[in-house]
Amino acid sequence: MKSIELKQGLNIAVDSLALLSPTSKNRGIGNYTFSQFEAILDSDSDDNYYFFNVLEELDKDFPFFQYPNFHEEFFYCGSQDFLFKNEKYEEIIGNIIRAFIRKYQ
Repeated sequence: MKSIELKQGLNIAVDSLALLSPTSKNRGIGNYTFSQFEAILDSDSDDNYYFFNVLEELDKDFPFFQYPNFHEEFFYCGSQDFLFKNEKYEEIIGNIIRAFIRKYQ
């Protein structure tokens, strides 16, 4: 019997800012981004989507969790996001992003 080689999907990182930031969440760009990303998840079950999130940990009822190829990576950046908002921690945030990219290639 001939073995079948399965195609491994791509690992795709998605920045959560357009969906979750206070300036776009529940507004035009946030709603549009949400619907576009949901359409991608609906139509693509081959690739893996890694949601890079530094804003808020998503509740398990968040609609994208219904997709088996959706994965959230939440990085707590401290009270009032002080790591993310303070330039002196820029290197730490850079290291987090690089580690994320290495982990998921």
